[in-house]
Amino acid sequence: VAQKGRINIDFLSVYFSPSSLMRGSVDRILVSGLTWRLAVRDGSVDMALYPAAGSTPSSSPPVLPFSSLEISSSTIIVDYEGWTLNVPFSMLLESQDFNGLSVTALCEPLGMPVTINGEGDLATGEARLGVRAFHGAEEALTVPQAGQRGSFLSGSLEMTADWSRKAGSPGWGTVVVTAWVEGLVLDVPGFRARLDEGFLTASSGIEEKLTPINPGGTLRIEGLHFRNYELAFLYLTLGENGARTDLSARIDSPLRALITAGGDHPSLVDLLKEGTLPEGRFDWVIDGEIPERLVLFYSGGMVS
Repeated sequence: VAQKGRINIDFLSVYFSPSSLMRGSVDRILVSGLTWRLAVRDGSVDMALYPAAGSTPSSSPPVLPFSSLEISSSTIIVDYEGWTLNVPFSMLLESQDFNGLSVTALCEPLGMPVTINGEGDLATGEARLGVRAFHGAEEALTVPQAGQRGSFLSGSLEMTADWSRKAGSPGWGTVVVTAWVEGLVLDVPGFRARLDEGFLTASSGIEEKLTPINPGGTLRIEGLHFRNYELAFLYLTLGENGARTDLSARIDSPLRALITAGGDHPSLVDLLKEGTLPEGRFDWVIDGEIPERLVLFYSGGMVS
């Protein structure tokens, strides 16, 4: 049975004073035991949020009807085709000087603590939001899967994402993402892989239609192991506004090879446009050797 989006609240307390009511707001709202169920089906998300009857869009900045909103001991539940994810969370949202606001939140998807801090101005649209996630190597994360045993992810993981938008700037601002992993082990039914170390940094502006502006980034992988495959390292950079890619990598098993490549191609912005072909011109250099055992195996022993 398909779930529908809905919101349930166990406890709600509202604090107000005569002066706050005169301003058309309350002092504090305290919510505990909130359960927010999000249903994903047919490519859309039912968030159980509906506009008030008779409401019309307004060009003036919204006015928060409270000085602070605190949510504690609450859970976000995501339903997706028989797969359910429970995310405990808490949040404090405070309004400052009428148009200013700040938010502090903590959630734990898959048991990983994620902190969120942000501030903004409702009048100018200027805002900043930071997300930090960290998981130590002492405990494995369990990913639930419908109808089978869960998958396990262990290792050290740290990720940051910062979003900012300046007053009067076009689009949705700029996003910078960094991620670092060490000793990462992924154990999925029928699949097990290990990554010794990895690092990712990426940045991009965002247009009104959520398309990237001037994207770029770097990916570094060292020590990737899967069955009898071993990747010693891989360095990948995306530059020139997302229109050039450079790669260098070394494979240690089942064959030894050093690979370098670089070239120009349509930018990520162009590739997202309908009708743009993913073509480009790359220069490749591959230097390596094939072990004798592989030659014998694939030749059926006819080559020695």
